[in-house]
Amino acid sequence: MSLLAGDLAYVSLPKEGEPCIEIPEIFVSVPFPGVSAADSETLIDKPMETELSDLDGFKTITGTASGNYAGVALECAFGGDKTKVLADIRDAMNKA
Repeated sequence: MSLLAGDLAYVSLPKEGEPCIEIPEIFVSVPFPGVSAADSETLIDKPMETELSDLDGFKTITGTASGNYAGVALECAFGGDKTKVLADIRDAMNKA
């Protein structure tokens, strides 16, 4: 009886195949083959964080550095203008 009730509830729930959910995070990734983790942090990650911290509208900025790679995760506010934010990030990354 409980299996039948569960099946009925599952079938009757509305589902969407591809829901439109915008996650307010942007990841900036810089692969750099041959760089050490220490150099990646001082030469790539810190300048990126410095340039991106001047931009408005971000809750958190988290940098990650490892061998051959540096990256920054930016958490935005919901409902912002994504194209303007991406343009600002591109400009900041060109400066960095």
